[in-house]
Amino acid sequence: MIRFSVTFFLVIVTMEANKLFAREDSLHSYRVYLSPCKCQPIIDGILNDSIWHMASSISSFTQREPNEGAPASESTKVFISFDENNLYFGIRCHESDPGRIVANEMRRDADSENDDRIEILLDTFDDGRNAFFFSTNPLGMQLKTSFHLNFEAEYQHNRIRLPLENGNFSTNLLIGRVTWAVTTSLFNKLFVQWNDADKKVNLYFLFNYRYMPGSDVYLVYNEQWDAGTTLRTKNRTLIAKLTYILNY
Repeated sequence: MIRFSVTFFLVIVTMEANKLFAREDSLHSYRVYLSPCKCQPIIDGILNDSIWHMASSISSFTQREPNEGAPASESTKVFISFDENNLYFGIRCHESDPGRIVANEMRRDADSENDDRIEILLDTFDDGRNAFFFSTNPLGMQLKTSFHLNFEAEYQHNRIRLPLENGNFSTNLLIGRVTWAVTTSLFNKLFVQWNDADKKVNLYFLFNYRYMPGSDVYLVYNEQWDAGTTLRTKNRTLIAKLTYILNY
């Protein structure tokens, strides 16, 4: 028998007008509370617009190389703001000896590994696996990539030994995962699992669309098959969930 169900959830959450921006690495976490800006900045490399005077900032950075965790040898200040459609970064990098600045690449999406540069990775889905990557150097080179397609496969073989009659047996488990971030607001996840102990195959598919900051539409589809001599559908489930953030 096939069971098919559809469930709808409406979740309304209230939160303060200020948004939260966080950065984490192996040593430190920086938390900055952001307020939305009322005007867009002029993108000219000069941070004298009114938006930057009101933007939140981070300046207490530490080294990663050569002395991990030590205070930065030069001052860097990062300004952050946002509006309904964009997230803005303004970055001021100080150099006590400008003659030491290394900048050679000007080609778009060029390898600037040997240049002085700024790199920003946005883990928009907070999964530690997918990111949108932006980088530039003192010559204004632009590099944009998205680590948005991820494949994983896992196989487990378990040998069970129990002090019972017929207590010795083995199981095999095969797992596959695919994550695809189409944009910063739309992603899909697919999970497939086969277990030879109960002769079942499970499939889970998740669709998530973030139509505004903090508000999402989720669709979760699950199907299970009996994997005996033939593959036969046992049940299906479809769940839809809508979340909406109320700002005040």
